Order: sequence, then structure tokens, then C-alpha cells
Amino acid sequence: MSAIISCPLSAAPASFPLPQAIVCSSALSGPRWAVGLAGEGADHSVPRFPNAAMKTYLLLLLAFYALLAPDSGLAGPGDLDATFGAGGKVTTDVGGRDYASSVAIQSDGKIVVAGTSPYPSNGRVAVVRYNANGSLDTTFNGNGKVTTDLGGVAAMGNGVALQSDGKIIVAGSRYNGTKNDFAVVRYNANGSLDTTFNGTGKVITAIGASNDSGQSVAIQSDEKIVVSGESYSGSGSDFAVVRYNLDGSLDTTFGGTGKVTTSVRNSYDAGNSVGVTNDGKIVVGGSSRHDNGSGSDFAVVRYNANGSL
Repeated sequence: MSAIISCPLSAAPASFPLPQAIVCSSALSGPRWAVGLAGEGADHSVPRFPNAAMKTYLLLLLAFYALLAPDSGLAGPGDLDATFGAGGKVTTDVGGRDYASSVAIQSDGKIVVAGTSPYPSNGRVAVVRYNANGSLDTTFNGNGKVTTDLGGVAAMGNGVALQSDGKIIVAGSRYNGTKNDFAVVRYNANGSLDTTFNGTGKVITAIGASNDSGQSVAIQSDEKIVVSGESYSGSGSDFAVVRYNLDGSLDTTFGGTGKVTTSVRNSYDAGNSVGVTNDGKIVVGGSSRHDNGSGSDFAVVRYNANGSL
């Protein structure tokens, strides 16, 4: 790498043992010289400068180019963040075979991760909260980790969202030994169950007669809770969306019952992620399998605030 820099100097060494070259010439009368920064057998004696200001200028210039050098040690885009955990990485044993599914960032920079532990049999909804440096946040349930039994054979936590008051919402599913249903759990900021939510902090919602699975959750500006996922009908599955009031009850202004299912194709459809637009419309993204079973495509469905398409 080479740079051409105009700098009036009266004397300079032939070269310096640095990886870049700076060529300096004077626009004024007097000698012109070059600093070859990679030469061998160079005179490394300190040059005589006409004044202290010029000496300072060149030293700052050399320091600037050293910072630009590939071996400067500065982290580049995409490098692991060494201030997080051990070299940018953290692993956490929650309770055996653990599976994280979703993450949300609090306004204070703390990191909330939801998933399942153990996975998949006898699973419970699991939540871990980390400080910004990757250490476990011990103000959350005393050790930074919490697992919640939903009362069936197994449960899964698939999506997480944060309310404006700091409460944590996790959406997933609960298997009762016969079928899966939507499950939603709400925690206080300290990791305890929020008993103002359905009296227990937990809500189980059956959508169809077969298996249902909540995959993602979003919080509306009015704090209503929107959960998307899939509902099986025996021969296939449909997009499924459920909206809850702040207290955990079904919001019957949404689809008349609080629940809406949508068939994209006649095969297997799944609403894996949900978001809410500024005007209150609900957007669900997922997949839709071709009716002939040859493959699947991206699928996106947008609902009005009342649940209609």
C-alpha cells in the first residue's frame, strides 16, 4: 500500500522498516526525498526536521497508517465480539439436552433466549437471560435460567417477545398425551410466572381437533398478544393465528373467537413467524407445500386487525 503525501521536509532517512511506503516531496525549493518504508540496509537514524510541528505531523501520519495495517489488531466487520462470553461465544446447560429457538433484546441490552429443556421428550419451556457481556443474569430467577412445566407430557418454547413493561412472553406448544395445543407463558421481569395472566401465567389453546403448534409471538401496540403457528386437520395443516388480551383471555374481536386458520394450499402450510405493522395489520410468514408434494414455497399472509384477510 502506498500513499503520496506532500510534506516540505529538509532531511529524511532513506527508509524505515514499516510495511507501507510514504513518498514525500516539497512544493517549495529545497531537496525532495522519499521514505521507503520497507527497504533493507536503510539508515534508521532520526531525521533532522526544520521544526517540532513538522516532526509531530509525520509521527501522527505514521501512527495513522499503522492503524490501517492488516495486523493492527482492530476487529473488523463480522469478527466475533471478544467482549461477549469467551471470544464471542456462550454455551449454557439448562437441564440436559437443550434447544434454543428464539431471542429478544431488552431495552437495557440484556438478552432473553427461549427454547426447550430437555428436548424433545418430557420437555419444558425454558428461558435464559444474559447480561450484555454474556454472563448469566442472576436477577432472573436467581441463576439466569427458568424452566416451566405446562402440565402435560411435554412442552416446547418456540418464540419470545417482550412487553413494554419488561414482561416476557413465550409461545410454543403443549403435548397432553393425545395432541399438541398452542401454549403461551408470561413471566415477570424477575423470571417468576405472572399470575395476572390467566391466573397461572400459562394459557393452553386448542384450535382444531388434531395437533396445533405455536411458533412465533408478537406484541401489538395495545399490548394484545398475537401468536402464529400451524393447525393440523388430519390430511394437512393450515396457518393458525391466535390473539389474546393482556390478561390471557382470547380476544373475540379477532375472527369472532380469537382464532383464525388459513389454508394457503391444500397440503401442509405453517405460519412460522409473525409481525404487526404500524397500522395494526398482522403479517405471518411461513411455508406452503405443493399439493403434489414436490416441494414447498415461501408463503406470506396478511390479516386485517379483525382477523379477516
